[in-house]
Amino acid sequence: MHPLIVRYVVYPVHNFVQGLKGYKTVKYEKELMESQWFTPAQIEEIQQEKLRVLIVHAYKNVPFYTRLFDRLKLKPSDIKDIEDMNKLPLLRKENIRKNISAFVAKNIPKKDLKPMMSSGTTGPPIKLFKDKNRDAWRTAARHRMQKVRGSERGDKIVTIYGYSFPRKYFFQGAFLKMVKNEWVPYGYDLSEKRIGAFVKELEKYNPDFMRAWPSSVYPIAEFAGNNEIDLQPKNIWLHGEVLFRFQRKLIEKNFDCEIFDVFGLRESSVYSFECPEHTGYHLDAENGVIEVLNKNGEHVPRDVLGATVFTDFTNFATPLIRYVSEDLAVYAGGGKCPCGRGLPLVIKSVEGRFSDCLSTDDGFVLPNVVVDLFSNIKAIKNFQVIQKAKDKILVKVDKKPDFSSSDADYIVGNLQKLIKSDVSIEIEYTNLIPLTPSGKKRFVISETPPEFIRK
Repeated sequence: MHPLIVRYVVYPVHNFVQGLKGYKTVKYEKELMESQWFTPAQIEEIQQEKLRVLIVHAYKNVPFYTRLFDRLKLKPSDIKDIEDMNKLPLLRKENIRKNISAFVAKNIPKKDLKPMMSSGTTGPPIKLFKDKNRDAWRTAARHRMQKVRGSERGDKIVTIYGYSFPRKYFFQGAFLKMVKNEWVPYGYDLSEKRIGAFVKELEKYNPDFMRAWPSSVYPIAEFAGNNEIDLQPKNIWLHGEVLFRFQRKLIEKNFDCEIFDVFGLRESSVYSFECPEHTGYHLDAENGVIEVLNKNGEHVPRDVLGATVFTDFTNFATPLIRYVSEDLAVYAGGGKCPCGRGLPLVIKSVEGRFSDCLSTDDGFVLPNVVVDLFSNIKAIKNFQVIQKAKDKILVKVDKKPDFSSSDADYIVGNLQKLIKSDVSIEIEYTNLIPLTPSGKKRFVISETPPEFIRK
């Protein structure tokens, strides 16, 4: 459908219907588009007020937080600003798994509670609940990010994840493609034998923008590098996985376009995203807080690695306050970007999950370092490094015909240098390296991950 019809007819009708259902997405998006240009001090005032409202609500209506505050002899009024949040302990996934009912707000009618799940990339997904307000804020934040990247309603967008949506979603996908110019393909195959057929479908659709996981768009970028294709998106939005250096380099090169990376959680409305300046990741500060903490739970200084901790202002159904996401990032310092937005630059780089890091006697090895090692080997198609124990590593390699014993020696020798201790390294040759249940690719898995933040 013509972009202007989608922009000025389809979306206004859609927004009107959503408004009748109680969603305030349009209102929230307008607020976010304005507030991004506020001064840092003004945005901090918004954060402080929303934090106070969330804390009062959680204490009054959510059993877990009521008991927590009473046990700590705290009152909601003791949490006046962001700095006061360190009076509260960190929230772990196991806290929620043990008793989800204790996290559900008593003042929200059951009919208004919508179930949702965490991504489950590194373990069993966590079941949570959300409400219409949370969905509206999350959608508004996503729309703002799209506009930051130069996209408007009606532009043709394709979404490519690591799994193919089942056939039962075919008509839903066809409707979105026809009416909203948003195509979510089903039934596609990114294997070497069939990727060409899928690329032809993409060429026919001719998207203005692509939204994908890095490991999903990477094989298409590889195909583009080896074949002449007519596919020129204005830019590509990546999220859902760590964007490794070799992936960004090849995707940008072969598509000859700008990449925008996003860091966030399925269970949260708080995003951190790149703008065209690419000086770091802006925080969706009106929706929440992302702290970057060291092992002792203290805030790290600028340019230092730490664990990310989320507080979401938007979900009153199951509030997440100081929620440990089990991700690692380098803190950017919270300064202002040259783009002029008042949204603080909180993240400098996203480095992976806790369980993506190899344990060593004197610390850990980040996944980027391991992946860089393998990206230098041209004779492999795919790989996965699994740390079974601190002194035992299994390397799965999908090799090309020209893979040699010198490549195997290179892998073993360099991994041993990284670990810096006696370690048994076994190489298993296989073309079956599974994705996670959610369809994501993991290059490094540690079954004995380092402790990045104390219990």
